[in-house]
Amino acid sequence: MCLFVTISSAQSVQDVNGRVYKAKSLSEVSGNTLLFQEFLKGDVKFKDGKDIKGLQLNFDALDNILLFKNSSTVIQEVSEPIKSFIIYETKNGKDSLKTFESGFGKVLNFDEKTFYEVLYNGKYKFLKKINKYIIETSGYNAGTKSEEIREKLFYFIEIEGKLTQVSKNQKSIIGLFPEKESLIKDFIKKNKLNLSNEEDIVILL
Repeated sequence: MCLFVTISSAQSVQDVNGRVYKAKSLSEVSGNTLLFQEFLKGDVKFKDGKDIKGLQLNFDALDNILLFKNSSTVIQEVSEPIKSFIIYETKNGKDSLKTFESGFGKVLNFDEKTFYEVLYNGKYKFLKKINKYIIETSGYNAGTKSEEIREKLFYFIEIEGKLTQVSKNQKSIIGLFPEKESLIKDFIKKNKLNLSNEEDIVILL
């Protein structure tokens, strides 16, 4: 049974306010700023309470911009304030969805406008951030320089409204809950968890 519900994007997309998307030119920098290889079906929840489903979405992870294709399949930036959005993805024949939210506190170079993928949403929130950035590289010839896009992965856990950066390992997770160290270690052993895996951290939380 397919998880995805088919909705006419030609009808719903007309209700989205957008502006022209100016992507980084490949002649200026090598690499891809987008989070997904192609535009995928998704839903958007706006801060004014409006929900629009069945859009063709992608995310610019360099500039933190949600993109959609309008009824003419032109790529545009969503210009209205966004609360959250969902991307539906199929990998290896399996349907899944990815939920992204903003509105978290400032941490590192990220602020309340930054979108994170929500891996777990319960008593705590387990967040993932794929951050793309531009780096200048030197060529083989002296004086030859170019720019390329690279990415770095960050994980955070929100506790009582505060984000704390964590790593995917037992020491980092236990460091957040030192008073529960014995319980956590017993749970990990009993359930044979490997905290280098996102899925096992979700089970623990």
